[in-house]
Amino acid sequence: MPHVGRLTMKRSFVWLTILVWVMLAGVMSMAPSAQDQTVNTGENDLPEDAPSAVTE
Repeated sequence: MPHVGRLTMKRSFVWLTILVWVMLAGVMSMAPSAQDQTVNTGENDLPEDAPSAVTE
């Protein structure tokens, strides 16, 4: 592990780390959110004459 400390102190590695984080944030921002994936239109709901489950 001492080699990791020496590597992270290099200025080029610091900029590379920042660049990777910025690119990762950009990719994550383009991904669809969970809210975009949930659709509740009521078309696939249970029919009105189906019995409902009642909790005790």
